[in-house]
Amino acid sequence: MNQAWLFNQGENYQSYNMLGGHPHVSPEGEPGYRFALWAPRAMGVSAVGDFNGWDPEAHPLTPYGTTGIWQGFVTDAQEWQRYKYAVRTRSGRTLLKADPFARHAETRPGTASILYDGQDDYEWGDQAFMAARPPAREAGPLNIYEVHLGSWRRYADGHVYSYRDIAGQLADYCLDMGYNAVELMPVMEYPLDASWGYQVTGYFA
Repeated sequence: MNQAWLFNQGENYQSYNMLGGHPHVSPEGEPGYRFALWAPRAMGVSAVGDFNGWDPEAHPLTPYGTTGIWQGFVTDAQEWQRYKYAVRTRSGRTLLKADPFARHAETRPGTASILYDGQDDYEWGDQAFMAARPPAREAGPLNIYEVHLGSWRRYADGHVYSYRDIAGQLADYCLDMGYNAVELMPVMEYPLDASWGYQVTGYFA
C-alpha cells in the first residue's frame, strides 16, 4: 500500500523512513540523498545545504501528487553535511526550515539539520532479556523516578555521560532508593541545553 496514502490517513507508523533526508541510489546508480518534506500549503520547496552552497534554486523538490509531500534527490549530498528546506509561502516569502524528520542536528547555536546514516546500523543485543521479560508488570506499588540525564550526573570536566556509562549508576541508585521504575525526561533533540528538553525540535535526532 502507498506509504504517502497511509501518511495522509494518519496510519503510517514508519513515516520516519519516508520523510526526511535518507541515503539513496538513483536508477542511474548515482549515490546521494533523497529528501521528502510534508508541506501541504507551500508554493515551493527546495533542499539547501552545504552540498549546493545553500542555493534555493539549485535543488527544487517536486510535489508528490496531492499528498502535500515534496520530494527530490540530490547527488552531491553526503553524510554529515548541514541542510535545511527552503519553503516558499503563499505570501511569497522564502523561509529556511530545519527538517522535522532529521536524524542529526547541528550543535547549538546552529539550527541546521545534518545528514546522518548511522541510526539504522545499531544491532540490538537484548533478545534474551526481552524473551524472558514477563508480558505485564506484576501488581503492586509503583514508585517512579523521573530523571533528566543531562543534569543528574556529569563527569568532573562537565561532560555528560553516555547512555551506556550512566545506565549502571542509575540502576544502582534507583534500587538503593527504593524505586522500581524510571521515567526519562525528553532525550530527543531540543534547542537549549539549559532546559529540561520539553521544547523538542527533532523527534528522531
